[in-house]
Amino acid sequence: VPLSSRQALPGSGCCSTGGVCTVDNFRCSAFPRDIRHSNLRFFSVNVLQVVPTFVPSIAASSRLFRREGTSFFPVAPPNFAGTPPDGGMLPTAYVNCPMPAFGVYAHKEDALDKLHLDISFGGDGHADPSVFGLTYTTDEFFYRNTLENSQDPNDYLLYKGVRWTPQPGSEGSTFRICFRAYDDVSSSTTCAMVHVARCMYCTLPGESLVSIAKRFQTNWLQMWAANDPDVVADDAAALEASEVSPWAEDGVRKPHDLSAGVLIRLGPTLHTRHDMTLEEIADRYQTTVRSLLQVNPDLHEGVIPMQTEVCVLPG
Repeated sequence: VPLSSRQALPGSGCCSTGGVCTVDNFRCSAFPRDIRHSNLRFFSVNVLQVVPTFVPSIAASSRLFRREGTSFFPVAPPNFAGTPPDGGMLPTAYVNCPMPAFGVYAHKEDALDKLHLDISFGGDGHADPSVFGLTYTTDEFFYRNTLENSQDPNDYLLYKGVRWTPQPGSEGSTFRICFRAYDDVSSSTTCAMVHVARCMYCTLPGESLVSIAKRFQTNWLQMWAANDPDVVADDAAALEASEVSPWAEDGVRKPHDLSAGVLIRLGPTLHTRHDMTLEEIADRYQTTVRSLLQVNPDLHEGVIPMQTEVCVLPG
């Protein structure tokens, strides 16, 4: 094999500098002295491949720069949270409420202007959030120092951000969002999960408790009871992480005057103790199958397995 005339791709590691693999390189480091000049015809060499890495967090005091031509301009980081842990669960999302902005930061040595970020959704039984309004940015390059100051072209980050206000129809589902950082040589992938809460709804401008109850074929009095401040307090930590404000904290609760963008609970949720059909649930709680499917879009007519969460809005 004419290794001496073949140059390794950027990011690979060989004995010599510059990423060049030669027969002499392998002889000098891959084999013990006593077999270097033997009649060995076949051998294998393991090359440690440098792969892109995801940056877990950005310090609040960090300064990033964006380059425009030959000039550098300081900018605030898109977010300080950094890349979510691989396979981790993001804060709970709610219909009509914007999720806290998030994204990933990627880096690889000697891959400036060659590194890219792709995003994909769903798979393994998870739903696709792009169907319900999720959007994402193009790749953005940031420098942690200006090149004039650091003289280090590797002092950069590549960022792709995600913004999502879940639309009706997404409630009750868990979504998977995956990012792939890659160049011509190698790649790395990380994924995050997000669950859209069932039976929760963020108000739109001009809505009242009465109009929302009419839309979901229920009674505004049961919605009033479902939003008791003591009940909402149990979810305080989750709501804070999701950066949403519950209606129960909105001062005097006026059913005909709701502020836009506050979170309300549509009604109670049922955890089935045994297999049930939607017809059985509808009969027991004085509602209809149509109403159940409206607030449980991930469920289907037929048998509902034991321990399934179901949003139930009495008529």
